[in-house]
Amino acid sequence: MVGRYVLTPAIFEHLERIGRGAGGEIQLTDGIAALMREEAVYAYRFTGKRYDCGSKLGYLQATVEYALGHAALGGRFRKYLQALDLTEPPKAQPRPRATARAGNGGARKRSASRAVRGRRAARAAAAAVRRSP
Repeated sequence: MVGRYVLTPAIFEHLERIGRGAGGEIQLTDGIAALMREEAVYAYRFTGKRYDCGSKLGYLQATVEYALGHAALGGRFRKYLQALDLTEPPKAQPRPRATARAGNGGARKRSASRAVRGRRAARAAAAAVRRSP
Protein backbone atom coordinates (compact mmCIF):
# COMPACT_ATOMS: atom_id res chain seq x y z
CA MET A 1 0.00 0.00 0.00
CA VAL A 2 1.59 3.21 -1.11
CA GLY A 3 1.53 5.92 1.50
CA ARG A 4 1.70 3.66 4.56
CA TYR A 5 5.45 3.23 4.43
CA VAL A 6 8.23 5.75 4.73
CA LEU A 7 10.39 3.40 2.65
CA THR A 8 9.10 0.94 0.10
CA PRO A 9 9.87 -2.77 0.53
CA ALA A 10 12.49 -2.42 -2.25
CA ILE A 11 14.86 -1.06 0.42
CA PHE A 12 15.44 -4.61 1.70
CA GLU A 13 16.79 -5.78 -1.67
CA HIS A 14 19.28 -2.91 -1.62
CA LEU A 15 20.32 -3.63 1.95
CA GLU A 16 20.94 -7.29 1.10
CA ARG A 17 22.99 -6.31 -1.96
CA ILE A 18 25.09 -3.74 -0.08
CA GLY A 19 25.84 -6.00 2.87
CA ARG A 20 27.49 -4.85 6.07
CA GLY A 21 29.34 -1.57 6.32
CA ALA A 22 31.05 0.32 9.13
CA GLY A 23 31.35 -1.70 12.32
CA GLY A 24 29.81 -4.75 10.63
CA GLU A 25 26.39 -3.10 10.69
CA ILE A 26 23.87 -2.76 7.91
CA GLN A 27 23.85 0.90 6.94
CA LEU A 28 20.34 2.07 6.16
CA THR A 29 21.64 5.33 4.68
CA ASP A 30 23.61 3.37 2.06
CA GLY A 31 20.45 1.45 1.18
CA ILE A 32 18.46 4.67 0.89
CA ALA A 33 21.10 6.19 -1.39
CA ALA A 34 20.91 3.12 -3.66
CA LEU A 35 17.10 3.17 -3.63
CA MET A 36 17.08 6.85 -4.63
CA ARG A 37 18.75 5.89 -7.93
CA GLU A 38 15.62 3.85 -8.80
CA GLU A 39 12.68 5.66 -7.23
CA ALA A 40 11.70 8.73 -5.28
CA VAL A 41 12.30 8.54 -1.53
CA TYR A 42 10.17 10.73 0.70
CA ALA A 43 10.58 11.77 4.29
CA TYR A 44 7.83 12.39 6.77
CA ARG A 45 8.39 14.69 9.71
CA PHE A 46 6.32 13.38 12.58
CA THR A 47 5.67 14.41 16.11
CA GLY A 48 6.10 11.68 18.63
CA LYS A 49 8.76 9.52 20.12
CA ARG A 50 11.61 8.11 18.07
CA TYR A 51 13.19 4.78 18.96
CA ASP A 52 16.66 3.67 17.93
CA CYS A 53 15.82 0.07 17.09
CA GLY A 54 19.35 -0.34 15.75
CA SER A 55 20.56 -0.69 19.33
CA LYS A 56 19.52 -3.44 21.71
CA LEU A 57 18.46 -0.93 24.37
CA GLY A 58 16.42 1.14 21.91
CA TYR A 59 14.70 -1.96 20.56
CA LEU A 60 13.78 -3.05 24.09
CA GLN A 61 12.51 0.43 24.96
CA ALA A 62 10.30 0.48 21.86
CA THR A 63 8.99 -3.00 22.60
CA VAL A 64 8.17 -2.20 26.24
CA GLU A 65 6.48 1.10 25.46
CA TYR A 66 4.48 -0.46 22.63
CA ALA A 67 3.40 -3.31 24.91
CA LEU A 68 2.34 -0.88 27.66
CA GLY A 69 0.12 0.95 25.18
CA HIS A 70 -1.39 -2.23 23.71
CA ALA A 71 -5.16 -2.30 24.29
CA ALA A 72 -5.41 -6.02 25.09
CA LEU A 73 -2.09 -6.61 26.86
CA GLY A 74 -1.02 -3.25 28.28
CA GLY A 75 -2.67 -3.57 31.69
CA ARG A 76 -1.41 -7.08 32.37
CA PHE A 77 2.07 -6.19 31.11
CA ARG A 78 2.18 -3.11 33.37
CA LYS A 79 1.25 -5.31 36.38
CA TYR A 80 3.98 -7.76 35.42
CA LEU A 81 6.58 -4.99 35.27
CA GLN A 82 5.45 -3.55 38.59
CA ALA A 83 5.79 -6.97 40.24
CA LEU A 84 9.42 -7.38 39.15
CA ASP A 85 12.04 -7.21 41.89
CA LEU A 86 14.43 -4.61 40.49
CA THR A 87 16.71 -4.57 43.56
CA GLU A 88 18.56 -7.70 42.44
CA PRO A 89 19.85 -8.08 38.91
CA PRO A 90 18.65 -11.29 37.28
CA LYS A 91 21.18 -14.05 36.87
CA ALA A 92 22.84 -14.04 33.47
CA GLN A 93 21.32 -16.51 31.07
CA PRO A 94 23.75 -18.79 29.21
CA ARG A 95 24.33 -17.60 25.69
CA PRO A 96 23.09 -20.07 23.08
CA ARG A 97 25.83 -21.62 20.99
CA ALA A 98 25.68 -21.63 17.21
CA THR A 99 25.05 -25.05 15.74
CA ALA A 100 26.61 -26.31 12.56
CA ARG A 101 24.30 -27.07 9.68
CA ALA A 102 24.78 -29.96 7.34
CA GLY A 103 25.35 -29.39 3.67
CA ASN A 104 26.81 -26.56 1.67
CA GLY A 105 26.04 -22.97 2.52
CA GLY A 106 25.40 -23.42 6.25
CA ALA A 107 26.84 -20.01 6.99
CA ARG A 108 24.79 -18.49 4.17
CA LYS A 109 21.62 -20.06 5.58
CA ARG A 110 22.34 -18.70 9.06
CA SER A 111 23.10 -15.29 7.59
CA ALA A 112 19.94 -15.35 5.50
CA SER A 113 17.80 -16.29 8.50
CA ARG A 114 19.33 -13.40 10.47
CA ALA A 115 18.52 -11.10 7.57
CA VAL A 116 14.91 -12.32 7.55
CA ARG A 117 14.61 -11.79 11.32
CA GLY A 118 16.14 -8.33 10.90
CA ARG A 119 13.62 -7.42 8.20
CA ARG A 120 10.75 -8.70 10.34
CA ALA A 121 11.97 -6.72 13.35
CA ALA A 122 12.37 -3.58 11.24
CA ARG A 123 8.86 -3.97 9.81
CA ALA A 124 7.40 -4.58 13.28
CA ALA A 125 9.18 -1.54 14.69
CA ALA A 126 8.02 0.61 11.79
CA ALA A 127 4.45 -0.62 12.27
CA ALA A 128 4.66 0.16 15.99
CA VAL A 129 5.81 3.69 15.25
CA ARG A 130 3.01 4.15 12.68
CA ARG A 131 0.43 3.01 15.23
CA SER A 132 1.82 5.02 18.16
CA PRO A 133 -0.30 7.96 19.29
